[in-house]
Amino acid sequence: MGGSLYEGRIALLDKLNEAFCRAKSLVLQYALCNPWDFFFTGTLDRTKFNRYDLDEYQQKLSQFIRDKRKAYGTQVQYLLIPEHHEDGAWHVHGLLSGLPDGVLRRFRRPEPWKLVNSNYMNWPDYQQKFGLCSLGPVKHPVATSFYITKYVSKELSLRGKDVGKHLYFHSRPLKKAEHLLSGRRLRLRHSPL
Repeated sequence: MGGSLYEGRIALLDKLNEAFCRAKSLVLQYALCNPWDFFFTGTLDRTKFNRYDLDEYQQKLSQFIRDKRKAYGTQVQYLLIPEHHEDGAWHVHGLLSGLPDGVLRRFRRPEPWKLVNSNYMNWPDYQQKFGLCSLGPVKHPVATSFYITKYVSKELSLRGKDVGKHLYFHSRPLKKAEHLLSGRRLRLRHSPL
């Protein structure tokens, strides 16, 4: 009987590992196949939001983005990966595009000095709804695409009560890699000249 329990655990770990690999691959595809304007880090202010409820944050953020698309008249797109703070609260890293220039502003005091003295921008609409955020321009799209996959972690795929939930979330529609050609390898004969 112990063997079947062991085999069940191995099967679950295999399934989680496959989901992790699939998620990492899709994040890379979405990152590489779409134009992104900003690398985004978003936090949750404990006075405005339950920082430990990822499902609620995802639902509220999706609605927030839909509302901003209407208000801005642009197609705001996102690819976000949740990450735990040391205390277990959530924040996100990801990519954004479609934000009009007028909705962002430079950081200023009393905001964190390292952000005031940087090239990062603030998105006041997000900050008012959720908490502090920073947006840096994407200068090297391919490098940024590979960098963002580091946030899809195995730790995240094994997160207790959240096992089986998405390791990332994204707006729709986003492009992903297309399969262009399949078949078998052909062996070519070389004829002597």
